Amino acid sequence: ETGVECKALNVDAAPNAAQGLVNTIDEIGRAVDILPHALEPTISEKINERKLDVRKWRYSFRSGDDDGLPGRIPTFEEVEKLLRKAKECQEFNHEEASWNNQVHLRLLESIFEEPIGGQCDSFNAVSCATARPHREFKLASTPVKMIDMCIYASTDGDAELSASIRKFCSTTPTRAVNHTDFEPISMRPLLLSIETKRPGVNWDTAQLQIGAWHAAQWSFLRWAVGEKILRQRAEEGIEIPQTDEEQQAFEANKLAALSTLGFIPGIIVQGHRWLLVLSTYEDGKTKLWADH
Repeated sequence: ETGVECKALNVDAAPNAAQGLVNTIDEIGRAVDILPHALEPTISEKINERKLDVRKWRYSFRSGDDDGLPGRIPTFEEVEKLLRKAKECQEFNHEEASWNNQVHLRLLESIFEEPIGGQCDSFNAVSCATARPHREFKLASTPVKMIDMCIYASTDGDAELSASIRKFCSTTPTRAVNHTDFEPISMRPLLLSIETKRPGVNWDTAQLQIGAWHAAQWSFLRWAVGEKILRQRAEEGIEIPQTDEEQQAFEANKLAALSTLGFIPGIIVQGHRWLLVLSTYEDGKTKLWADH
C-alpha cells in the first residue's frame, strides 16, 4: 500500500462514478428539494410562529411521491432542540466528544430511530471512536485515532443474507464483515464513515484520519475480491497464479472488479458543517476527494 493522495472535490471536479451524488449533495447544501411537499403547511406554520425568514424555504419542498429513502424526517421541534445543543457547544467551546454525544449522534438517531426508540428500518448509526483497522489492512503510518461514528446496515431481518455474512466472516482476518474487528458492527456492513472535529480546526488531521481508514477499507475489499477470484478458479479447476504473467493478470482482475464499486463515501463534520468526502482506488493507491 502506497498511502493516500488528497484531491479537491467540487461539482466541477469529482470522480465520474460520484458525479450524481456530488450534484445531489450540492443541492441539499442549498436546501433545494429536500422536504416532501406534504410537510410544507406544517413547517410554514412553524416558521411564521417563530417569525423566521420564509424566503429561505421557498425551494425546499419537492412535489411528487415519497423518495423512498431510509429513516424518517425529524420533527421541527427535534431539529430545534438539536440546534440549541449545537449552539451551546459552539458558544461555550465544548470538546469534540461533547459535540459527538450531544449533537452529531443525536442527529443521526433522529433520522434512523423512532422517537420512542427502535430502528425505523435496516440502517442505523453507532459511535466507533475506538475502532481500528485490522493490522493486515492498515497503512504503516496509520494515525492513532481514526473515525468517530459510522452508519451501518443491519441484516437481522434477512436470514439468508445474515447466514451469508456469517460464512464470509469465518474466512476474514478480522472475523468480521468489515476491515475492523470493532464488535458492534462485526456482522453489520459499514456503509458510511464519519470523522468529526470542532468548528474550524484540524481539517488536515481529519483528512489524514478518514483517508487512512478508507485506505484500509480498500485493502480489505481488495483482499476479499482476490479470495473470491481464487475460489472461482479452484471451482473451475484452475491453479493459483504461478508465473509473473499469471500474477499480473490476477492483480488486473482484482482491480477491474474493484473499479465497479467506483468510490467509497465518507463525511467530515466540523461543528455545524457536514462535508462529503470520497475515496477512489487507482493503481494501488487510495485517493481521497475532499471539499476544501
